[in-house]
Amino acid sequence: MSNPEYTIQAASPALSSDIIRFFEEFYIITDNPAEQENYVDQYTPDAVFIRGGAEPTRGATEIRAWRQHAFDYMKSCKHIPHKMFSLSPDSNEVMLYGRVTIGHLNSQISEGDYAVRAILEKGEDSKLRLAFYEVFMDVYELSKAGAL
Repeated sequence: MSNPEYTIQAASPALSSDIIRFFEEFYIITDNPAEQENYVDQYTPDAVFIRGGAEPTRGATEIRAWRQHAFDYMKSCKHIPHKMFSLSPDSNEVMLYGRVTIGHLNSQISEGDYAVRAILEKGEDSKLRLAFYEVFMDVYELSKAGAL
C-alpha cells in the first residue's frame, strides 16, 4: 500500500524501516474515510489516542467511536508526513512532523503543521500497532475556516 505522497524522510539513522513503513501506510488509511476497521486495527486494544489537548480516547471501542464520527466534520483530510525522529535503533517511541490539509463541510480549506509522539508495540501477529498516539496541532487555521 505504497504512495509516494506519504513518503517519510528518516531524520534519525536509528529509525527502523518497519516503523517508517507503518506510518506511511497509517496516513493512507487515516485519510480514507472508508477505512473504519482498518484504522482501528492500527492501534493496540488498550491504546491511548490524544488529539490536540482533547480528552484522551482509550481503547479500541472509544477509538472506533471517534473514527466513525471523524469525517462528520470534514469532507477530506490529507496528511503529508515529512520527518520522523527516534533516539535509538531499538526504540519504539518516535516523534514525527508533517502538514495536514482539511476540507471542511463549509467548503473552506485549512492547512497546518502537526507533530506526533507515538509509541508502537508488536502484536502477537508481529504487526506493529500504536499503543500511544498523541497529536499536537495549531488549531488557529481550523478556527479561521469556521471549523471550531
